[in-house]
Amino acid sequence: IGGDRLKTALERELVHGDCFLNLGFEKDGISKNYCIARTLYLPTWDCFRLETDKGELQGFEQRKYLTPSSTDSILFNPNQIIHFRRKRRTLYGQSWFQPAIPEWIQLVKAKEKLIAAASQALAPVVHKTPLGWTEDQRNEYRRKIEDKQLANTIMANIFAHKTSKDGNGDIEIERLRGAFPDLSQHIDNVLFWKRQMIPAGVPDYYFGTGRSGATKEISKEPARRYARMRNNWCASLTKGIKKAIDLEIRLAKGDEWFYENARNQYRIIWPRWEIDSQGTTPVQETKNPKGMEDLDD
Repeated sequence: IGGDRLKTALERELVHGDCFLNLGFEKDGISKNYCIARTLYLPTWDCFRLETDKGELQGFEQRKYLTPSSTDSILFNPNQIIHFRRKRRTLYGQSWFQPAIPEWIQLVKAKEKLIAAASQALAPVVHKTPLGWTEDQRNEYRRKIEDKQLANTIMANIFAHKTSKDGNGDIEIERLRGAFPDLSQHIDNVLFWKRQMIPAGVPDYYFGTGRSGATKEISKEPARRYARMRNNWCASLTKGIKKAIDLEIRLAKGDEWFYENARNQYRIIWPRWEIDSQGTTPVQETKNPKGMEDLDD
C-alpha cells in the first residue's frame, strides 16, 4: 500500500473491525502554524465513538469498562481521532473474521470428532509386570508410566501380571494388534471447515488450501483476487487519510478558506494493480490518472 505507515491501522481494521489513531498537534518550526506532528494507536477495545441520535459525531472516549465512568474516562475531540472502520453496520466496523464464527464452531466439533476417532484407533499398550511384585510395586510403576504420558491424552495403557515365573524379573511391554479405522473422512471434514473460515475475497493459496490444477488457479485468478483484495484495503484507508489531509489544510489555511476552496476539491489516487501478460503476477502501474478501478471485468 505504498509503505508500512498505516500497516498497523489496516491490520487492526481487518482483525477487530476498527482502529483508532490519535493525532498529536504541534506548531510548525517554519510557518508557526499547527500541524500533525505525531500519531498514536489507541487500544481498540478501550475506545468508544460518541454520536448524537441523528448520527452527528461528538467525539471519542477511552475507558476500561463498558459503562461510562468519570474516574477512568478520557475524552477526545472529533479532530483528534481518525477512526478506521471496516464495513460499518452501526457505530463500529465488522471484523474480517466475524462472518466465519459459525464455521469456526463447526471446525471445533470436527476436530473433537477426529481426536475421538484417533483415540479409538490407537491400540493400547500392555505392561506385564513380574509375578513376584507386590501391589505397592505395581501401583508405583503404573503411576510413573501415567505421569510420563500425562500430556498424551489419547494413549491407552493396560497393566497386567505375568502368569508364570518365566522371566519373572523383567517387565514385558507390547502393543495389542487390532484393526485401525479409516480417519480420512474426519480429516477431510476438518480441512473443509478450515477452508470455509477463509475470509471472502482472499485467495485460498494464502492459507495453503488451494487446489492445485484447478481452472481458476491457472487462469489469472490468484493475481486478480489479490489485486481486488488490495484495492478494497486501499479504499478502506482512504477516508481516514482524507481526514488527516483536511485537518492539515484547515490548520494551515483556516476553516473559511478550506470550506470555500478545498473541501471535496481533491481525490486520493492509489496506483492501480494490473495483471501481467502471463496472468500470474500483479504489476503496479505508477501512472494512473483514473485512480482505483474495478477489476471484476
